[in-house]
Amino acid sequence: MSNNLFTPPKTVVFDLSDCDGNAFAICGAWRKAARRQGWPNADIEKVTEEAQSADYEHLLCVIDEHSDY
Repeated sequence: MSNNLFTPPKTVVFDLSDCDGNAFAICGAWRKAARRQGWPNADIEKVTEEAQSADYEHLLCVIDEHSDY
């Protein structure tokens, strides 16, 4: 089952392994990649707000679900 927040699912070309592991750095890098790929600000905010709504593991899962390598 997909936990992507969009129907149909939307992803950003983003490699989580390129980040240093800091939650703020991960969200910032993902946000920057999404902007470069033409995502609307509202969609970027939707993903990052959900990512930051719980613990670090949740953040990683949400970012991963909205990323394509």
